[in-house]
Amino acid sequence: MTQKAFIESLLDLFEQETEDMIDAIEESRMELRGTMLDFEDETEQLRAESRMLEQQRLDYEKNAVDRYLEKKGRKGQGSRASSRVSIVNERDDARSRAAVVDYIRKKKDRSGSSLSVHSNPNVRSPSSNDRPVSVISSRSLPTPVMSQKTIEEETDLIMKNMTHADNQMAYQRHRHAEMLEKRRQERAVKKKSTEEKALELLEKALQVDKQLAAKKEMQNRKLQERLDEMKKKKERDMAASRAMSRVEDDFGHTNEAFEDLERY
Repeated sequence: MTQKAFIESLLDLFEQETEDMIDAIEESRMELRGTMLDFEDETEQLRAESRMLEQQRLDYEKNAVDRYLEKKGRKGQGSRASSRVSIVNERDDARSRAAVVDYIRKKKDRSGSSLSVHSNPNVRSPSSNDRPVSVISSRSLPTPVMSQKTIEEETDLIMKNMTHADNQMAYQRHRHAEMLEKRRQERAVKKKSTEEKALELLEKALQVDKQLAAKKEMQNRKLQERLDEMKKKKERDMAASRAMSRVEDDFGHTNEAFEDLERY
């Protein structure tokens, strides 16, 4: 019965070790999955910020083009003015807008050079200045450059998002560190419990070994006692047999003596 209990305890220990190993593997898998999800969230956040900034840039260029076209539409005269007004009326056309934006970018790249200016002395501005009405040039076309305030706002927004992302990552690292420390402590407790169980099983094994040794010693002692008893009995039987033989011999000699006396 004691051996059966020891074997059952040993099997329970092995089963507990297996469960602990499975739990550790599952925890590692969950940690990897959590890290992957955090990475995906951060990537999606960065993509959203990139899309937002790109949309803001496009909106700024669109507004700059709209303001330029509206200004030229209000101040222009003659066929050139009517042409620019028609462009303003058709500014929702994506192809026209893209062409203007492309023109602005090309002019920005070639800001060092200027186009030839065709002046018309008969056409004067309402302010009676001598400046002639010119075609679209790099000097008259507003370059879509963000203002200092807009740049500062965009910079502050980007820095705020980066700070938030850094704080979020620091929080996640701190949370993961706490989780790992907690699991490390739990494993230490489980390890201690396992060691205590192993020591308990070792004590049981030593106890079983002592019991088996005592039982074996008792069996050997009983066997030796039985052998000694059988040996003594055999010796007694042999002594009795020898005594009986002597008695029979003595009795035979006595009978022979009586027979001799009778003959005489």
